[in-house]
Amino acid sequence: MILSLKRKNALAVLAVFVIVSILLTMIALAAVIDHDCIGDGCPFCLVIKAAAYFFNTIKLIALLMFFAAALVFLIQTPSKKPVSCNPCICSPVILKVRLNT
Repeated sequence: MILSLKRKNALAVLAVFVIVSILLTMIALAAVIDHDCIGDGCPFCLVIKAAAYFFNTIKLIALLMFFAAALVFLIQTPSKKPVSCNPCICSPVILKVRLNT
């Protein structure tokens, strides 16, 4: 599959966006991870929950993209008929196997 320059640029921008958003989320978590919780509705706890939800979403998207790529690979790969080998009629000469003895 040959990618055009537009697609390469779009994928590069998407990759940079994902990496920057992950880094910024990790920096935000590092800043608020050790805070004094005020109870229900704590803004710092809400940031931590939102970051956990973001990371779970990123993991799910990565998993779905892996399965989609595997499916595309399986669809585009030509299927070959399975080779059935009967041991009674298959010999090393028929199979063209060299025996190093």
